[in-house]
Amino acid sequence: MADRLLVKLIAGDSERLQVASIDKQGHASGATSIIAFEELAQLGKRQDFVLVMPGENVLLREATLPQGRSVNANNVVPWILEDELVEDIDKLHFVTVKKDRNNTAGVAISRAEVIQQLLKPFMEHNLFPRLVSPEPLLLPLEPDGWSVMEQHGQVVFRNGEYDGGMASSELFEIVAARLLEQTDQDHLKNIRVWETEGSDRISRFFKLHGYDVSRQDVSVNGLLDIAELSKSAYKVNLLNHLQVEGQTGGNSKNYLVAAIVILCLALAVWLVEHAIEYQKLKKKQSEIAAASEIMFRKAFPQVKRVVDPVAQATQLLKKRQGLAGVDQKGFLSLMYDFGEELKNNRKLKLTSVQYRKDQLSIRLTADSIASVEALKNNLRKKKTLQVEIVSTTTQDKTIDVRLRVRRMP
Repeated sequence: MADRLLVKLIAGDSERLQVASIDKQGHASGATSIIAFEELAQLGKRQDFVLVMPGENVLLREATLPQGRSVNANNVVPWILEDELVEDIDKLHFVTVKKDRNNTAGVAISRAEVIQQLLKPFMEHNLFPRLVSPEPLLLPLEPDGWSVMEQHGQVVFRNGEYDGGMASSELFEIVAARLLEQTDQDHLKNIRVWETEGSDRISRFFKLHGYDVSRQDVSVNGLLDIAELSKSAYKVNLLNHLQVEGQTGGNSKNYLVAAIVILCLALAVWLVEHAIEYQKLKKKQSEIAAASEIMFRKAFPQVKRVVDPVAQATQLLKKRQGLAGVDQKGFLSLMYDFGEELKNNRKLKLTSVQYRKDQLSIRLTADSIASVEALKNNLRKKKTLQVEIVSTTTQDKTIDVRLRVRRMP
């Protein structure tokens, strides 16, 4: 008996499904068949099944995460990508997989409502899938290459472990050309293409760009005949963190019980670890407090009473730098307030600063106008600074920006 069933809805058919068998190694095995929901309900009692999310309903992206080991990718990715998405992020569902290198994460984005609609007919038959996998990630993963399939006027492609997408046949060449510009072409070696018999438009496109292409005719059942269920497909499970109302029946109950047991064990381990960590931190806090007081007395011997060395040192330094008292319009004061916002925006890089007549003339580079507008809006929210964008110039995919910053009158 096969380890998994791979299930795909048939466009325009609400009664039947495409079903393929997936062996324990994650490869398609045996013939693909078309069955009714009632037949799947019988099979689903004995076997787990994986539901395919159509490629046009899911967006696969990559996000650069903030530095730090404690960063929770699921929490920060929606805000990192918010400016690049058309829809409200509150209506979208994000599944992230943190990569091992370069502090990046693979991200699958879909509308929560669309996933719910995809699950609805299955739940009506007391069925619930083990995972919902984006269609592009079921194409075979080509090391240092792409997998591309054209069928029914649509092109599904996979260009990385967590990367891929879908485009119409007319738009694919434009999409692919843009992605190739961002790819290290020295490492792009393998292009596998499945096309309708007698068609060579996709393979010819890659050949014209200088790549070696392995071409095959697409089978009658398309993706399900060549699908591979790899580790990346399991990691990018669109059911992760998704609230599903009315999840009942079939194989969902066992998963719920298992999830509760695992959660309880994880909670117990977490409590023990944090109790030990708390004791360590408490001891270290006392050591740091004692060391801070010693350093403070060396730096400010004139201060007789030390209550909070960090707060007292900050206050004394502000007074010496002109950040408190009379000099609220000086260079250090302006640069301090401006720098506080700039350090929080890693997409901006300061290139030069000039100070004249109580105002800063600042030049910086940015990856987009949106990053500059975000900085400008955050500074204005302080209600202490006036910010004016003097000019913007695009150079080599970066934007050179000139700003004027002065105190509110």
